[in-house]
Amino acid sequence: MVTFNSNYLKTADCKEGDRVSFLDAGKFVENTKYKYPDGNPRQDFIITVSHNGAEKSFRVNKTNRDIMIASHGNNSENWIGKSARITLVKSLVSGKSMKIIVLETTEPINHKVEDVID
Repeated sequence: MVTFNSNYLKTADCKEGDRVSFLDAGKFVENTKYKYPDGNPRQDFIITVSHNGAEKSFRVNKTNRDIMIASHGNNSENWIGKSARITLVKSLVSGKSMKIIVLETTEPINHKVEDVID
């Protein structure tokens, strides 16, 4: 059986209630596998997190970006040192029902959702 060692945080690595801490401000990276319907490459926001004592890369989807922005603002430099609780949720991803990671912050909502930049 072929296995791939990835340094990305995956749902299989997590259990409900686990916490992640943000270690850097992240960056947008071109996805080599998926493209937008118009043929342009998808841009993924990748940030380094600490999970159970290990550093992992975490692909922050729009939902999780919106959650972090609502609590800590749209400058991801402000996320460094912050933590969030992991909730595992079933969702449709590319037509398949899968578990995904949804973040919950313990911080109050400080920013309006309208301030979220897509």
